[in-house]
Amino acid sequence: MKQALLFLAFFATTLCRAQVTDSSNCVQVTVHAINTKTKQPIKGCRVHIIGNTGYSKEGYADNNGLYTTCLYQATYEASVSKEKYLAGDIPRERFTITNETAPIDITLELDSMGPLICWFGPVISFKSKKSVLSTDAKVILVDIIKVMTHYPSIAFELIANTDSKGSAKRNMKVSEKYAKAVKDYLLSQGIEPDRLVITAYGETNLLNRCKDGIACTEEEHDQNRRVDFKIIRYDFKE
Repeated sequence: MKQALLFLAFFATTLCRAQVTDSSNCVQVTVHAINTKTKQPIKGCRVHIIGNTGYSKEGYADNNGLYTTCLYQATYEASVSKEKYLAGDIPRERFTITNETAPIDITLELDSMGPLICWFGPVISFKSKKSVLSTDAKVILVDIIKVMTHYPSIAFELIANTDSKGSAKRNMKVSEKYAKAVKDYLLSQGIEPDRLVITAYGETNLLNRCKDGIACTEEEHDQNRRVDFKIIRYDFKE
């Protein structure tokens, strides 16, 4: 009796292993990665597929933007990513495989960043040493919020500067307050704090000739009191 039970256990284990390794039990899944704007294939992008069982597969699209694998019964989510690309209109997709599922073709989109990766701007200007956002500044920030909402995978560096009037130590603190005022406003509108990084330069990054000891107009000093924006991450929610 004991020998019979051992045989059945061995048979069941062998059968289960055969089912897992037998490719006839899996379904072919092909992911097409394309550019949202041009609809052209994106070669070399990373494809990540994870199932509700914890099983996952990862690979890279070929020169035609295709990645093909074989998956077993479960519910999966497929996503694609690549350096200098943002999430497109269809960055990820969920699908379920059953024993009756036919081969699956999925098209996922990424949006090329182009010049955005080096983009500085727009500029938030301050009319004085006080870190009070003007109406014009808030109008610009509304546009920034739209960009960050549409592209949830990007993060910004807030680059704060001020003029040379006063001491360098005080101006460093003033530039920090400029950046904090901008960041606080964005946070109040629902932007995640981890997507905003503050860098304060004080009076060390002037746009014009108005260094210490140089007579300048107030308009010239205005040019230096500013917060610039730079995209530093494109994979925040990857």
